[in-house]
Amino acid sequence: MQLKLKSCKKKITDVVDYEFSFDFVNRTRKEFDEYVDLKVKTNGKSLDLHLQGSGFLQVAEIFSTITYVDAPLSILLVDEPDSDIHTTLQKALIEKLKSIETSQIFVISHNDNFVGEAREGELYYLPKYQCQK
Repeated sequence: MQLKLKSCKKKITDVVDYEFSFDFVNRTRKEFDEYVDLKVKTNGKSLDLHLQGSGFLQVAEIFSTITYVDAPLSILLVDEPDSDIHTTLQKALIEKLKSIETSQIFVISHNDNFVGEAREGELYYLPKYQCQK
């Protein structure tokens, strides 16, 4: 489990480009508590997970899903993962997603910066819209 946490944290750090750590406050009470008390430590400050920015939460959710969901067929559909992150981090996110070889990842995006990172051999699906009369 520690190896998975380390792997997930590394992926998130590579995208957000700053060091942080997770602190499971109620780890010893997991048999009694009905929730996970998860703090994120950055620059000596420790804040609840829900107080993090939406970009951090979006990136953390994507990589924790890839890391912790143990499914026999690893296919992930990510709808507009770039919507809550700064434009400077979008390229890092798509590059990190493309480097994951253990999952087939389908990304939906309308963002030019994000879509422009696709290379030859990667699939684009452009739906044909019909006008209704």
